[in-house]
Amino acid sequence: MTDMTEHPASADELLNAAGQLSTGRINRLTHKGARYIVKSVERHASLLDRVQKGDPDKAFARELALLKEFAAKGAPVPHVAASDATRIVMTHSGETLSAMVTQGSISPQILTQAGRALARLHALGLAHGRPAIRDLCWDGAQITFIDLEAGAKLRATPRDQARDVILLLNSVFAMAPEHHHIAPHIWAGYQAGDSLGLCARTRALARRLWWVQALAWPASQLHRIKGKTRSEFRAVARTRAFLLQTRL
Repeated sequence: MTDMTEHPASADELLNAAGQLSTGRINRLTHKGARYIVKSVERHASLLDRVQKGDPDKAFARELALLKEFAAKGAPVPHVAASDATRIVMTHSGETLSAMVTQGSISPQILTQAGRALARLHALGLAHGRPAIRDLCWDGAQITFIDLEAGAKLRATPRDQARDVILLLNSVFAMAPEHHHIAPHIWAGYQAGDSLGLCARTRALARRLWWVQALAWPASQLHRIKGKTRSEFRAVARTRAFLLQTRL
């Protein structure tokens, strides 16, 4: 009797399929009924980009290594299904939280899970480095962290982890004001999952970052005058105000 079961795609099959896609840095791939994200090494358009961003091949190799090492520690990151020197084929992790927020399809429970997921990541001794709301995905069952870049740490300090929390909240307050109400749900989830006392450290770090707010003030005022509703500069003051008025 013939076995009609479809076997999972091999790494070679996935890389061959990925090679047929466009030359964009991020692409979606569906193969044998499964969904993947294909991330290719970045190619800088100018010498200035290379100077500012560094060697793209080294950055690519580092991210691939971090994905595997984070996964080995039990962190919720995409599974690397295949890779070579120029591409990473990862399992699809669902919709980004930023997209769900703007679409109005997110719930307080998912946001609370996002905060808990970051706390669990920290409990493993890790730091994402730049966990913006667009770098968290929801597949209907769990939160997954994507885009491990320069700031990701395998042996994170409490300051690295407190910085993670501040950057995640800052990315929320950089969104349009009608979305700022999601911040308390994320913070509540982080508080509920915090087993290391990092909430207090986060508030202490936010208090010491008054100078960042001072540096951001001129640009934040310019954005206010121009009527910009999305502003990373204005988000600095909003993030500090939120953390310093929120009780543990």
